[in-house]
Amino acid sequence: ELPLNVLVKTGKPGHNRFFIGGGAYFAYNFSGQNEATIDNQYYSAKMKIGYDKRSVVKPFDVGFNFNAGFETKWGVFMRAQVRTGIIDLSPGGQSNINFVNHNGSVTIGYLFGGKAKMKPEVTP
Repeated sequence: ELPLNVLVKTGKPGHNRFFIGGGAYFAYNFSGQNEATIDNQYYSAKMKIGYDKRSVVKPFDVGFNFNAGFETKWGVFMRAQVRTGIIDLSPGGQSNINFVNHNGSVTIGYLFGGKAKMKPEVTP
């Protein structure tokens, strides 16, 4: 997945601040697996990825993502993100199936070099 986001941050660099953003993502499915338990029996099968009618899912996905979070002055951040696809991933033009990607995530991380250097104010 390759996300392209635009973020808007409150406050000044080097201080605690909130951020919100969004953008697009581009993704490629390399592999997948179907798993199910029916009547206490476990089933597993590798998914066929492609564009023909025997495939389970198309390889390319495009969609939008939205995120919001908090960044500390020490470079630690927390982020919640939601993604929604805009492409029908069901192959072969199956009219009775509309398969799109929807997912969310929560991230805790650290920004290396996150402490911004503040220039001293010069007063005349």
